Amino acid sequence: MCRAHNCHAETVQPARVMADTGQMVTPIHSGPTEPKVANVPGPGLWFSIITLSIGVGIFTWGAWQAYNTAFETLSVPAFDLPGSETRNLSAGEYEIYVRTGSAFDFGSPDTTALPSLDEIVVTNMETNETMPLRNLFVIDPVVRGTNRYDSVASFTVEIAGPYRVEIDSTSEANRALFARSLETGLEQSISWAIFMAVGFVVFLIGTVLLIVGMVRRNTARKTAVGPPSSSWLPPETPPSAPPRTVTARAPPPPPTPGETQTPWDD
Repeated sequence: MCRAHNCHAETVQPARVMADTGQMVTPIHSGPTEPKVANVPGPGLWFSIITLSIGVGIFTWGAWQAYNTAFETLSVPAFDLPGSETRNLSAGEYEIYVRTGSAFDFGSPDTTALPSLDEIVVTNMETNETMPLRNLFVIDPVVRGTNRYDSVASFTVEIAGPYRVEIDSTSEANRALFARSLETGLEQSISWAIFMAVGFVVFLIGTVLLIVGMVRRNTARKTAVGPPSSSWLPPETPPSAPPRTVTARAPPPPPTPGETQTPWDD
C-alpha cells in the first residue's frame, strides 16, 4: 500500500509541481490564420462589375446604331433591276443609288447609262401616295466591297412608315439601293451619340466603384491582420520536472537471537 501510495504521489506530483511553479506552457500552433473581414465599407465587388458591364453594353449598342444610322448605305440590302424593295423608313431625306461599275473606277459615271426619274417610283404603302423625286446635281458615289454605286435621285419622307422603291430600268445598271443621305444619317445619329455618352458615364462610374471597393477591402484586410507576424515566437521549452524527493526509510530492527534474516525480507 505504501508503495502504491508513493507511486501515485510520485505520478501526480510532477503535474502538481508544474502547476504550482506558475510557468506557462506555450501551445503549438499550426500557424496564424487570416481573420475574416466582415462589413467592409464601400461598394460591393459584384455591384461594381455589373455597373461596369452595363456601361460597356450601352456604349457598344449606341456605337453600333450610330454607325448604321450615319452610314446606312454600307449596310442596307441592294436589289436587282428591274425590281423593287419595300422597307420601313423613318422621317428624313433619302437617296437612291444604282451600281455603275467597279470600286476602282475613279472617274465620273456615264449618266446616259443611269435610269431616268420616269423609271423610278416611290410609294407610301400606307396611303398609296407616290412620293415626288428630285434630281441630284452632285453625284454622290458609294463604294461597297468591289462595287461602286452612284446616286440618281432623292425623296423626302415626312411620315415614318413602309415605303416601296420600284425601278423599271433596262439600263446597264443592274443593282440598286436606297438609304438615308449622309447629312440625314449624321443628324439622326446624334441621339445614338448621346446614348453612347450615357454608356460611357456608367462605365466610368462602375470603374471608380470597382477601384474604391478594392482599395477599401485591401485596407480593411491589412488593418485586421495587423503588423507582420513578429509576435509569433517559437514554442517555449516545457519546464523540466523538479527533482524527486526521496524520504529515507528507517533501518529494520536488529534480528532477535536465533533468527536468520534473509536479504529479501522486508
